[in-house]
Amino acid sequence: MPGIISQVVENLVINALNHAFDEKQEGVIEIKVEQATNNRVRLSVSDNGKGINAEIKADIFEPFYTTARGKGNTGLGLYMVYQWVTQVLKGEISLQSDLGGNEDYKTQFVILLPELATKTHYN
Repeated sequence: MPGIISQVVENLVINALNHAFDEKQEGVIEIKVEQATNNRVRLSVSDNGKGINAEIKADIFEPFYTTARGKGNTGLGLYMVYQWVTQVLKGEISLQSDLGGNEDYKTQFVILLPELATKTHYN
């Protein structure tokens, strides 16, 4: 499981680097992991870039969808993230983006994972 989780985070960070920021724009990407209700794990990857408009949000997890095909992108990154989270890890993923808001982060991917491991106590 750790390998899949690292792939999910890597793809989300690469996606932010490729799409969130204008050229020469300084940006912030925050990765946050916390315990959610029912011993679930909440993982979020947020950025303070341009945000994502509603039209793009509707298709963002579809295979081969990209806004940067001319830059060599295939449109499989977020599709794979969605598949790994929902099929392999049995979790949920959502996208929140507010173009006009005053939030510190314009785009946030939130992943809720089931309890990943039972705690083991050693004597």
